[in-house]
Amino acid sequence: MHASVKNVALALAFAGLSSAQTFSKCNPVKGDKCTPNPAFGAKDTLDLKAAAKIDDIEGFFEVDGGIKYDPKYEQLSFDGANGMKMSIFEEKHAPTLYSHDFLFFGHVEVELRAAPGAGIITSVVLQSDTLDEIDWEWIGNEPDHVQTNVFFQGIENYNFGGDHPISNAMSEFHTYAIDWTPEKIVWSINGQVVREHLPSTGVFPQTPCQLRIGTWVGGKGDPNGEAKGRIEWAGGLAQWDQAPFNAYYRRIQVIDYAGGYDAATKYEYTNTEGTWESIKVTGGKKVGFPGEHPPTKNNQEILESSSEIESATSTAAPTTTVTKVKVSTTAAPKTSSEVSSAIETEASSEISSELPSETESSSIAVRTATTTVVSTTPSASASAAAAEDEEDVPAGAASLQRGGLLLGAALFAGALML
Repeated sequence: MHASVKNVALALAFAGLSSAQTFSKCNPVKGDKCTPNPAFGAKDTLDLKAAAKIDDIEGFFEVDGGIKYDPKYEQLSFDGANGMKMSIFEEKHAPTLYSHDFLFFGHVEVELRAAPGAGIITSVVLQSDTLDEIDWEWIGNEPDHVQTNVFFQGIENYNFGGDHPISNAMSEFHTYAIDWTPEKIVWSINGQVVREHLPSTGVFPQTPCQLRIGTWVGGKGDPNGEAKGRIEWAGGLAQWDQAPFNAYYRRIQVIDYAGGYDAATKYEYTNTEGTWESIKVTGGKKVGFPGEHPPTKNNQEILESSSEIESATSTAAPTTTVTKVKVSTTAAPKTSSEVSSAIETEASSEISSELPSETESSSIAVRTATTTVVSTTPSASASAAAAEDEEDVPAGAASLQRGGLLLGAALFAGALML
């Protein structure tokens, strides 16, 4: 089924569902007084092939207690050269990880092998407190396709999903990337661009985002009832005689463009607009337009990986199917030419008195923060989906419920067109 058909079907199926099910602990657009988001501030790499236990990733990700202390099933484990394994054994399982830090525009790469199986969804999501989202998502019985989506401030809009060809998504590792600036969002697979999305659409994520990765069950519930649309989108009901369903993650890299600042330590909303210009950046100084000069924060090397990162060997076709719909839900962010003179004026004087911390726990055995910044050219992408019940739906999962191609990944067991 093509992406446009899926969008229509899911729009009809979920139009009555509330976007309030999308998870955000604190939403500034709704008037909430929120704690500033801690910033990545530079480049951070997690080599999951070198991880051996949950403690090794907790400096990067928040790990839910339901995953850590499940007395019966090992939902999160480590498999040497295959990296970190996230497993689904039962319908209620939705193992999801959330980064401690946020990026304010940036470049994200995830090398993974998605979980196979009808009804099983693997997702990589960037989501903000205001419910801005940029997604990759994989349906377990569609090994030759991957989906992308965007959402702005949690607004129900089902017209910005993309469907992209990929080979052997469930049996081979690929590197999926998102490159995000105020001027465009670019998704790529193994270094080949598959989609671009512009602010002129009126639906453009632009507030600091947290990285969320996980797997969840879309194929559950009554196929003749309210869950029908979601089940069809997810490829049918999950087949539990084939469990467990495993997704593998080998490497994650985040480069925070930090809103055009150097050495950012945190991001704070100054009003309820939810625009990138309204975000106050603490730490360092303004050095340019976001993405023009990637941060050069002097980070302490936390650990050198014991093994060299492997690059994906297969490539993806640089074509895509995207339904184009123009809406006008928000003003487009300013371009680099519109803000360049302001940056030149402010760069010499705008220096924060708050300096970033350069210390990290020495127990983080696979995470490396460096001063070397890679090219801002996108290199891959990935997204997320939604489940039926809020108590076992990943945080961004309501994006599926509100439009077709899922967004997210947030709650675990109570917890992506131009």
